[in-house]
Amino acid sequence: MTKVKITVSKKVKEIHPVVKDIVENLTELEFIHFIRVSPEYLQASNEVTEGRIKIPVTKPEHPTAIGVCLIIDIAYNDIQFYEITSAIKGCGGKMVDAVLKALPKDWNGVVVMDWS
Repeated sequence: MTKVKITVSKKVKEIHPVVKDIVENLTELEFIHFIRVSPEYLQASNEVTEGRIKIPVTKPEHPTAIGVCLIIDIAYNDIQFYEITSAIKGCGGKMVDAVLKALPKDWNGVVVMDWS
């Protein structure tokens, strides 16, 4: 099992319990290697960008990346699927399932736009 590198922004004072559950579920997916938590976003992928700040690759239609970018709206109990990409068939569904099974009944998973 590959260890997942989790990065938490310095701007995050405390990780919300729902976000913790999502992170935990995503770490259980064998293809996720990097997770980044910031105040309003959660990004997870098998690849990161080059440069000083390593950001998980979630750009739709990426030829090799498997990843998801979520917008976290704690005030409204919403998790929005902002970007998702899956170079391997079936991985997208596994990421969506990992996120949705972490949401309490009073939370919503929202897809703003679906490019698929």
